Amino acid sequence: MDGKPRKMRYSKLKLIPETYEQPIDLEKHDNTSQTILEQKKEVQMKKPKNKKPKSLRENLTKSCSIETLHENDRIPYIKSVEVVEPLVEDAICEIITKFSEPLISRPKLYKSAEYVLLRSDKDYLEYLKYMLQHDEDFDNIEMIARDENDATPAIISLKEELQISSNFKSLPDGSSIIFGSQTKYNDDEAQLKLTGLLASIVTAALATKYKISTWTSQLVDHAWESVDKFGDSFSTYQYALGTLLHKRIPKLRLGDQTYQITVKKIIRSDNQKSLREMLLAALINYNHLLVICQRFCCLIVKRLNFLYMFCGFPVNEVGYRKLSAGTGCMMRFLELDPVIRRIKFGCNPLGCDILNYIIVPLKVRDITSEPRSLQILAENMEEQMCNKALHTYVKAEDSKKSKMHFLNNELAKEKLRIKNLRQHRRQAAILCHNTVQLEQQ
Repeated sequence: MDGKPRKMRYSKLKLIPETYEQPIDLEKHDNTSQTILEQKKEVQMKKPKNKKPKSLRENLTKSCSIETLHENDRIPYIKSVEVVEPLVEDAICEIITKFSEPLISRPKLYKSAEYVLLRSDKDYLEYLKYMLQHDEDFDNIEMIARDENDATPAIISLKEELQISSNFKSLPDGSSIIFGSQTKYNDDEAQLKLTGLLASIVTAALATKYKISTWTSQLVDHAWESVDKFGDSFSTYQYALGTLLHKRIPKLRLGDQTYQITVKKIIRSDNQKSLREMLLAALINYNHLLVICQRFCCLIVKRLNFLYMFCGFPVNEVGYRKLSAGTGCMMRFLELDPVIRRIKFGCNPLGCDILNYIIVPLKVRDITSEPRSLQILAENMEEQMCNKALHTYVKAEDSKKSKMHFLNNELAKEKLRIKNLRQHRRQAAILCHNTVQLEQQ
């Protein structure tokens, strides 16, 4: 400081040139030097004095401390860990990113396959060949199915069906009715029950032959009149009911058509279920139901949006059973409850519940055979028919041969592909075995 040369205590320590250029604040420097001297005195007071020999003391030369760096250039001393940890982590991450380790490639333990066997069609081709040899080629089955007429009826909405003109007359409760023209008298109850049962069976066939929307009073009368044509074997109610329960209803011929009525099952009354529940369950699977009680029977037909009920007993103006003389009827309903009310009233006019009844689902089929008449063939017609049949046979045989040729070629290609693959596998296995032996040697 005063320009006099002095020896340095740390001769190897070199000062940074920048420190000489910076101005020194004397006040701060004096304060710092005083604090340093005070700290040294405290340390010397605490430590015991080492008595050195006199020879060593004389050899020591006088020295002074070097000029300290400015506080702004020093590294700050921070005690809080929360501040230091992120700084250290950032420094470590920078070092890792600068000196990244090389990625180790995955070791190839096996040689990549040169030949891969795809899914083979050999079994399927052999199956097609077998089917073709046994004349079970169904290539054109979809085209044949398209040519067939669809037997399912078209769906008609309720509004469209109500717009169709019919002979039904509307009633106050929303139902419709067609009355017969003939009057029946309620003299013999057993004969009346027999007429009602057989007329209901005939009505099942009539409802299949004719659309119910086109019914007239003549068809209602025809169902009554046809009872007399059953013969003497159906002259008693017990015999007719036994024939029905044993599923032996005779075939019915209506005009040129013959119908067979089959009893599918017999549903007996159940004390735990009401009549409504029994009818709802039966109407899901069947379209014709014959309901038989002790004193009443009727036929229920399900068709599109309506329920139809035929009553072969005398009825009044609203379709309820009449104990005096009257006509039969065919009624149309939108709901099941009006049908049940008329059935209960027909069996017990006093209003008691029905306890004993049976529900008989019926299935009606048209078994009319087509008329067979002798055909008068024109000249050379037989020869033309034979040539046509021969042409069809030759065409089928040619297509069969072409298909067989195609299948044989495809099978040969598939077998050759499998054979080549197996050969390559054998060669690769032998080569791998030889290389292993050479490495061991």
